[in-house]
Amino acid sequence: MTTNKERIKIIKNIYYREALISFNELKVKLIPGQRKLIHNEPIIASNFFLDANGNPFPPNTDNSPKNIYELMKCTESNPIIRSMKSALINMVYSNQNKNTFFIESENGEINLNNATFKSIYSEMITRTNTNKEWETKWLNYLESEENHALDWTTIWKKIHSKINNPHVISAQWEILHLNFWSSFKANECCNLCLEITNNNMHIATECKVLIDTIHELKINEYLTSKTILAFGCDNQLVNFVFYHIRKIIFRLRFKNFQNYQSARNHIFYRCRLSITLDLEERFLWATKTNTRTSFENTFLQQNNFELCQITESNKINLIV
Repeated sequence: MTTNKERIKIIKNIYYREALISFNELKVKLIPGQRKLIHNEPIIASNFFLDANGNPFPPNTDNSPKNIYELMKCTESNPIIRSMKSALINMVYSNQNKNTFFIESENGEINLNNATFKSIYSEMITRTNTNKEWETKWLNYLESEENHALDWTTIWKKIHSKINNPHVISAQWEILHLNFWSSFKANECCNLCLEITNNNMHIATECKVLIDTIHELKINEYLTSKTILAFGCDNQLVNFVFYHIRKIIFRLRFKNFQNYQSARNHIFYRCRLSITLDLEERFLWATKTNTRTSFENTFLQQNNFELCQITESNKINLIV
């Protein structure tokens, strides 16, 4: 029997092939709302249309029905067709106006009709048998401070907070996975601080430009250890600033500057600009959607850390 996975492997386009492989591994199941809603559902190698033994139906002949509607109209009679029609008769419906798609996870069923992209992606990551070598590398790097396994669930939760925009989150992902080209891998000095790099974590926790920028933007008192510099602190608003700083430094790690001071000045300017533009875009959206109070509660101040003010002319004024 030719499986879906075998069919997917012959797709020439890499993007669609890899996407379908990942989706196929989720083993999506279906509870049909009504029969008319599944007319176009395939009946060959299907995860929901199964024979009496709970197995997908194999391909029969070129003339065999390919979907539910064709099966309903099919007049041919053979053991497989009769088994298919029996499966159709015994199918259970929810009597809703839409079909329900779901996947099974360790924590129960995930209803895809109302699931978030984050929850689906998280499930895909959980199912992927990946050697998470970055976790071991970070633990070894932090061995002087950490004598137990790192809580990666909490670490990713900090980064995926709604307070951080997608560009910032993407940069943190690249940094923490340590799978990027760096001056360390190139056996060169850091382009920003001009110092010798001893590891791939340099740009994330050790670069002097990073440390100086943290001081200039007044969040140094919250980032008091190597572990906190690696992953962020417990104050989301401080992390909002910190992750912006790290995003800018990470993206500019190969830019050439005349000297250390010019690198420091440029990074400081870009960080303030990045933070300001992010806040302005969010404030504009909050104004349009009548959610200004929520914006103020989230971005003006948190636990004695004050980030910005809103002027009388409705402009964002950075305090840091």
